[in-house]
Amino acid sequence: MEKLPQEVFDQIAQLLYDDGTAEDFRNANYLCSGFFRACWELREHVWHKITIRPGKLDTFVALYRSFGRHVLKEAAYVLELPEGFDVDSPRASGEPGALDELVTDQISRLFHALKTLELRRKAAREDLGALLPTLPRPPHLERAVLSFLGPEAHKRLGHAAQMPDLVGGAPADPFSLGLGAWCRNLTQLRIHAVLDESFFWPEDGEGILWPNMELLEVKFHAAAPSGFWYFHGPRGWNPHGGYLVGDSDENDECNPSQWRTDPVPDVLYPFLTAYARSARRMPRLKSEMIWSPIHWAPSGRDDYYAVDGLDYMHHKMNGRDVGWGIGYRAPGTRERPELWRGRRNVRGDVRQFWWSLALDRLPGKLRDEIDGIGREEHGDRLDDYECTFGDQNPWWFTMFVPDERNGVRYLP
Repeated sequence: MEKLPQEVFDQIAQLLYDDGTAEDFRNANYLCSGFFRACWELREHVWHKITIRPGKLDTFVALYRSFGRHVLKEAAYVLELPEGFDVDSPRASGEPGALDELVTDQISRLFHALKTLELRRKAAREDLGALLPTLPRPPHLERAVLSFLGPEAHKRLGHAAQMPDLVGGAPADPFSLGLGAWCRNLTQLRIHAVLDESFFWPEDGEGILWPNMELLEVKFHAAAPSGFWYFHGPRGWNPHGGYLVGDSDENDECNPSQWRTDPVPDVLYPFLTAYARSARRMPRLKSEMIWSPIHWAPSGRDDYYAVDGLDYMHHKMNGRDVGWGIGYRAPGTRERPELWRGRRNVRGDVRQFWWSLALDRLPGKLRDEIDGIGREEHGDRLDDYECTFGDQNPWWFTMFVPDERNGVRYLP
């Protein structure tokens, strides 16, 4: 399979969607998921607009219930009439005719399919979260790359939209909780997912230990599983919560705009606190980065975009991929001079903290939690390096954590 060119998988995917059944597509996606995922993410210009017919709704759901749903921007639904159907057949006054009933049925099936996509997403997270703690891990598994979101997902994220509530009133996200338990004994981990604080530190987290973790990259979604955003716009613009999956008032944007760059303290700071507490329980930790990709591209209809006096940094960021994050390096970790080109006196004999955020806004208690990472193992000495927000592209963040054993590829 690995020797086949990606174009072959593109053609298979197109043929499956055009002529195959939903079961055919599910089987192919299961057997060759990595290759078909590339079809959706790397060839999104092909798949962002599709035509759906009533007889292909099951295939549509099978295609877009996972990675494809992040690519789709426009869908045309074509109603179908049976061969020989008489559009002008007589009907009694005031009664729906056969055409009305046919159209109503086909549109109802479409809405049912769209609702199924969201319901399956929530159910899949819950099922996987419950399964992970009991899932046997290969005895020699030390390193993992877990990417549950596409590399371009943040560009397709509409910041004015409500995000789905995937927790539904539960005290913690079952998926984050189960995934954290499964990953806790790894040596190297790179993960890109929708996560909350229970991934790092469950409510009963006293005694939790990550005994082997050396290299860690956590690339988190801009919204929590609860549907609340981790970030709002500059000047506190537009934080709001999520909708319950299955609600009729859910919404999405066909032409998303992005402008969320600043933390929502009540949502992000508990997440960072849990991260810091868990990192302090990683005695072998050499390097880590926790970050979220940000794309600054407000549309002309956004109120914020119309405000006079946009500061220089936001003009500089316009249309660019940047990131918000915190990096840590233990003394003696392999140096990466290409990552801090232009900086002098970067010392490798003390703990390093790299901040791509508004460092002065972090509350003192949270800052103390983060500063405690590596203190027990390496002493009190540390250096802070503040990165100008907007100067680092996403590749800088993922390259910050080295791949010392060539065992873990970088996140896409």
